[in-house]
Amino acid sequence: MRKLLLPLLAIVLFITCKKHDPEAKIQVCHHDQKEGTSHTITISAKELPVHLAHGDLPGACPIVTTNICDQTWMVKNLDVDHYRNGDPIPQVTDAAAWATATTGAWCYYNNDPANGAIYGKLYNGYAVNDPRGLAPEGWHIPTNSEWETLTACLGGQPLAGGKLKEIGTTHWIEPNIEATNETGFTALPGGLRIDNGGFVELRVTGEFWSTTKTDQFSIPNINIIRYLQNYNGYLLFSGTPDNFGNSVRCVKD
Repeated sequence: MRKLLLPLLAIVLFITCKKHDPEAKIQVCHHDQKEGTSHTITISAKELPVHLAHGDLPGACPIVTTNICDQTWMVKNLDVDHYRNGDPIPQVTDAAAWATATTGAWCYYNNDPANGAIYGKLYNGYAVNDPRGLAPEGWHIPTNSEWETLTACLGGQPLAGGKLKEIGTTHWIEPNIEATNETGFTALPGGLRIDNGGFVELRVTGEFWSTTKTDQFSIPNINIIRYLQNYNGYLLFSGTPDNFGNSVRCVKD
């Protein structure tokens, strides 16, 4: 009986603490019954009873992690729709609006939530570098230096990608060359949204942001990214403008 009462008491206390401000932003672990997946969403406190009635739980979903050398990484692509301070990140589905955006935005690949349930959200560079914080508390989006540390630890660019990629062809298109996932990172090919608002390379490429800017490519002040592909085992780097949409993996503070 005690085991049942403790969780109920926690929920009652959680609701009571928020009653004084029904517009306060809070997190719940939302379960999508259709997809069979759970992810953290931000709601107003007054919406909490409805979410609890549908089986959601107060607080963020547990974060699955993997330790690689001296770094702790999330095992899933980021899937949040609010900044750390509770402000919403706009979902932008229209291609022209995406191409001309100058502030943070997210989308699902092909604007299809079914893709989001597997591959997480695609974020533009403005969201990645927004001072309100895209990563959850205690986490951050990696710098280029942190990606370099990970790459070196795994044997360099020619070897690192295979050690990060999810094995098999459930999500990677065949051939998923050299994929071992020996790190537990489980890299997924979420594709990308390009600067005209179109979508390309789902199941072929996984492209991940860093927060580091550079002038070394043809476009000044461009973001350094890391990417993996189905037809080799490399972890490569390139530069990407802010109006592209890429996946995000977070590393622990």
